[in-house]
Amino acid sequence: MMNQGAFNDLLLYLSTNATPRGLAGDVWTRATSVAAILAIVALMDEDLVSLDRDALVAEIKRLRAGIREHRDSSGHELCWHHPKLWSLLPEKTDPLPRVPEWPQFLRGCLKYRESLDQQLPDAPRIQHEYDR
Repeated sequence: MMNQGAFNDLLLYLSTNATPRGLAGDVWTRATSVAAILAIVALMDEDLVSLDRDALVAEIKRLRAGIREHRDSSGHELCWHHPKLWSLLPEKTDPLPRVPEWPQFLRGCLKYRESLDQQLPDAPRIQHEYDR
């Protein structure tokens, strides 16, 4: 399994396009960054190599159930932090999200909702307020 520091560095690089700590910027050229990401992904999934067929099928079913639960979320549930979905991954990390300030957050919510109008113009609309 990949160590936590390397995994966090990869997440930082992918989410911010920043240079991971300890690596010179010139190392992360397009070609080498693709190769490095593929190598890291292979390390992240090395636990699968030791699983027999039955265990692999069980893992696939577990992951599919989690993906379906997320896919089938609706209404206000579309907008939430999803640690339950992420917990399906073998690497146990709960990265602290970078939370936008209110004006940027609300603009992002509006853009997301506008994208639903464009991508799903015939989806049913609901009128109920969020009530948690």
